[in-house]
Amino acid sequence: MKKILLLRTSSKPIPRVKRMALVAEELGFETLFVGAYRDEGLDEKDEWDGLKVKRVGKYYPMLNGAGLFTYLKGVIRYNIGAYKTLKKERPEVIHFSDVESFFAVFVYGLFNKISTLYNIHDNFGQRYPLPSFFNKILNFFEGLIVKYATSTLVPEQFRADALPAFCRSKITVIKNTPVDPGQQKHSGLNCSKIKVVFAGWLDEGRGIGTLLDIANNNDNYEVHIAGEGSPDIMAKIAEHKNCIYHGFLNHYQVLDLTAQCDFVFAHYSPHRIINIFAAPNKLAESLAVGRPVIINSEAKVSQPVESVGCGVVTAYGDAEAIVETISTICSEPSSYLDMCQKARTLFEDSYSWEKVKAETIQVFKNL
Repeated sequence: MKKILLLRTSSKPIPRVKRMALVAEELGFETLFVGAYRDEGLDEKDEWDGLKVKRVGKYYPMLNGAGLFTYLKGVIRYNIGAYKTLKKERPEVIHFSDVESFFAVFVYGLFNKISTLYNIHDNFGQRYPLPSFFNKILNFFEGLIVKYATSTLVPEQFRADALPAFCRSKITVIKNTPVDPGQQKHSGLNCSKIKVVFAGWLDEGRGIGTLLDIANNNDNYEVHIAGEGSPDIMAKIAEHKNCIYHGFLNHYQVLDLTAQCDFVFAHYSPHRIINIFAAPNKLAESLAVGRPVIINSEAKVSQPVESVGCGVVTAYGDAEAIVETISTICSEPSSYLDMCQKARTLFEDSYSWEKVKAETIQVFKNL
């Protein structure tokens, strides 16, 4: 049986990686996720959401751009461990996510004939608040990785367009979209208990403070939060009323939680370039089950949401505008169900899993 190893410096395979593994398994590949120790107390061998996991390196925490030395040391240790795993497993295909997992692949490829899939979750030249000159260097370096890889995947066309022109011919757009759970019909908005869900990386730059303020200041709101983040953020969640924390959920659990709520919260601070170019899983998840999304206008992915009319689009962090817009929706009950249907229609038109799956299969066939 052919073998594919999926490398990423996270403790668990995130949905985009899991979907690649799912398609690979359908094509007859044996799969193994090679992750890192980003949480304490993790086992070396594990299984997450049906995917076998092997962790390498040493523990290093989620830094979100801080602690450069700790970050570099963690990445080096991860790549040493990943290289050893590649030597042992000898896969035919290596799928590696973002720049951090490239180095083990490059060294292994010097001595072995391999096919590689480079999956860009966050463009390297957009991640950090650096002077434009340095970001251009990072972008150029990532362009070289794209040229090196057999094929490269990005979640949106605007993310491909942000990479150097010399490498774009090797890029395929594979959208962040879930395996279709089917539309979950909503019985109608209960404005005495409006349920909003946030699932993902818990970070101040993703509007979590705004969401907590809405919950704290409006007794008719109930906020559901799932994911992981810094201890400071977790402490804030615990302090706020009308908030329910669900822990770290797998992809199917997130979809179930999304279907139980009324709105999906997806704000991204425009102060970081990568947030303007965000391609969040939660957008397609909300559309898939037929729920309106609360998204900020600065994010490029807000444009189809606004044009179709399947979400609450405001400036980033504008809690007052969010509450006011939802109050208007409450005054016109049928408008909410219309938004739910428009969300599902946008999913079928632009984020169809069948289309994304077919495109992913073609990527594998072209290796």
